[in-house]
Amino acid sequence: MTQNHPEIPPLAGMSKAELRKAWEALREPVPAAGCTPELLRYGLAWKIQAEREGGLKAAARRRLAALIAAYDAGRGLLGPRTGPEHLGPGTTLVRRWRGRTYTVMSTVEGFVLDGRTYASLSQVAHAITGTRWNGPAFFGLRKNKNATREAA
Repeated sequence: MTQNHPEIPPLAGMSKAELRKAWEALREPVPAAGCTPELLRYGLAWKIQAEREGGLKAAARRRLAALIAAYDAGRGLLGPRTGPEHLGPGTTLVRRWRGRTYTVMSTVEGFVLDGRTYASLSQVAHAITGTRWNGPAFFGLRKNKNATREAA
């Protein structure tokens, strides 16, 4: 918890008004009025630590800038979804496992197997095998030496 760190001032006992004043003292834009005191405490602790330790690495700052640009351009927070785990709605995956053929349909809500919707391919693979799998690897969308094994 932030208040236990020896180099961070005791934020736990501060009121919301005091937390907002402390934020202003850092010459940062003041957060929205609806921010909870807990969120203000975490934000202040991070800002104080970032000033002392140097903040985010350059790669993280570049990624955040790209996310902001994508969001501002109307492409959503994450930008266009690409890669094997981001299949378009209507994509059908077929996998044979222990003598049975499984057909999975990609939808806007997730992946449908036997009438049930799962949030990820890894959840589908778990439902099929009973063990944890990387879903894209299980369905052959990624290279994985174990992805084609059949359980005995």
